[in-house]
Amino acid sequence: MRLQHRTIPCAIDLSACGLDQIEESDDAFVIGAMTPPSALESHADFARATNGVFTAAVRDIVGPQFCNLATVGGSLYGRFGFSDVLCALLALECEAKFTGAGCMSLADLCEEGYPRDALERVVVHRRPYQASYKCLRRQATDFPVVNVAAAYWGDEWHVAVGARPCRARLLTGSQLGLESKRPSREELARALEAVRTLPEGVSKNELVRRFGQIVR
Repeated sequence: MRLQHRTIPCAIDLSACGLDQIEESDDAFVIGAMTPPSALESHADFARATNGVFTAAVRDIVGPQFCNLATVGGSLYGRFGFSDVLCALLALECEAKFTGAGCMSLADLCEEGYPRDALERVVVHRRPYQASYKCLRRQATDFPVVNVAAAYWGDEWHVAVGARPCRARLLTGSQLGLESKRPSREELARALEAVRTLPEGVSKNELVRRFGQIVR
């Protein structure tokens, strides 16, 4: 906000709204918008339910101090392509819950933008996730040059590609040509060709190489 050439007439402080916790139910985890990214890794039940994908997704976020001060809501509302948290959540079945506008899928939030509203919570539905996250950084605590999260659930692959630097995008198995849980070489080749069509800010060869590593 400091770098913008406009005046912000009103800001809403959510720090006292009790939105800094992860709540658990039989069918979902509800993550408050003020929850720090570090909690996604340290919450044992959530980590286990998401196949430990956030251990890789949050460990290099600038450093432990920032990881404890930043918020999940801030990562999602900004739709930053370099956001490790957004990329990892995008590959799961997630919804963003707004105060007035209600719920919208995380994929729709990335594609269509957000309503002029307050983001309260993120709902991560329970699924038998098999997931992994990889990213490329120039140095350990830099923002990612490219990041990829892949998750298999609902009998289909869900692959999120972020940074490049562009908006994070979600591709499903049907879009990638991945028809089986254990892709063949031919399926992987089709998937890599699909990734090549994404807009990118790094070389296509590097983008394809990182995608190939995570799907294998």
